[in-house]
Amino acid sequence: MRIKATTSTQFFPWLSSAPNGRVDLVYYDRACDSNDVLLCVTLSSTNDDGATWSSVAITSTGFDGDKFQACVQFVDPPNCGVFFIGDYIAVASTKTKAQVMWTGNGPQAMDVFTAAVSF
Repeated sequence: MRIKATTSTQFFPWLSSAPNGRVDLVYYDRACDSNDVLLCVTLSSTNDDGATWSSVAITSTGFDGDKFQACVQFVDPPNCGVFFIGDYIAVASTKTKAQVMWTGNGPQAMDVFTAAVSF
């Protein structure tokens, strides 16, 4: 199923359904960068069982997911100093809102961000 017509890379989708049947899909999307490098966050939603989708850009500018190093503690031995944005992205849906959460670049390190989209 094609959600959004693009030739850019899209990855780490997270899906949620609202009590009224709307389905919300959030994902990292490189469509904001003509070089297909920087990441943006996009929310796509459908109210008709996936027949049509509408998309909204959650982030207004792209960010470099490899800018800050992370310490990957879940491997043995822990691997610090790797570039790892992780698959930390989510959406929770109500009848009137989608609450999106994602990992992105903060001022000094990776950080967690959130945004609400009203319907």
